[in-house]
Amino acid sequence: MKSLYIFADSERPDQYVNSIVHCVLDRDVRSIHIIHIKGFGSSRDPGAQVDGLSARLLGAIQVQLDGLAERGEYTFVDGKRKGERLLLASEYGSERAKQIQELYRRCRAISLSYSNADIAYDQLRSRLRLIAKEGRSAYVDVTSIRKKYIGDVVAAGLVEGLQQLHTFDILLPKLDYDRPWTMLIHDLLGDTSRLFSYTNILDTPVYRECSRVVVIRAPRLALSAIATVVLLGAASLAYWRIGSTNQIVQTVLAMSGVASILSLVFVFITPRSSS
Repeated sequence: MKSLYIFADSERPDQYVNSIVHCVLDRDVRSIHIIHIKGFGSSRDPGAQVDGLSARLLGAIQVQLDGLAERGEYTFVDGKRKGERLLLASEYGSERAKQIQELYRRCRAISLSYSNADIAYDQLRSRLRLIAKEGRSAYVDVTSIRKKYIGDVVAAGLVEGLQQLHTFDILLPKLDYDRPWTMLIHDLLGDTSRLFSYTNILDTPVYRECSRVVVIRAPRLALSAIATVVLLGAASLAYWRIGSTNQIVQTVLAMSGVASILSLVFVFITPRSSS
């Protein structure tokens, strides 16, 4: 079973609705997890620290999906029209409104499991480590995370071996925030081509090369560190038993020095490509 992990720091549901509907209908996702990192942000950013954001967001997503699928209406969640409901038929006509409802009903008809969690910032790596174990069955969505925090997720994902980190990008020439329902997936599917992309930002040549470097460098660094400890131990023992003027002792000390230098070299030197 494929899973979708949505990292969120906004309670506006529309962008998550897009990712969920796309992943459920087109990518066979059947398990959806909303994760809020409480440490994202500063003390001046209350939403980044308050518990319960993930639960409120999950509720808002369910409300929006239910309204679109069952009643054919869009709910405004912010701005001057917050709380208002717009009938899709009034914008699209009855026939098109029925088609839109059917799209969301297809998503709602599939058996899905939902969960939510508010976790501490220092738990980010451990959570990504668990997700990475699922391999390509796990989609990690960072569409709504503020751009200055994506670096944290990318860095942790690189170290933990994450394979997929997606963003839902709207390809419209201009976003109409006065008519937010036009930025939902039913309008983005398009008549001839899709007006959105669901992009794996880890699937780039630079990222793949960096991942390869990390994988190659880590065991080399570990081996050189172990060799340094072993040789220093042997040198100390030999020094105590034989003395510093013995040629064997001097050779072992020299080898331990070389191993120490290699440890630093493997940290700063990028391995060459084998191609």
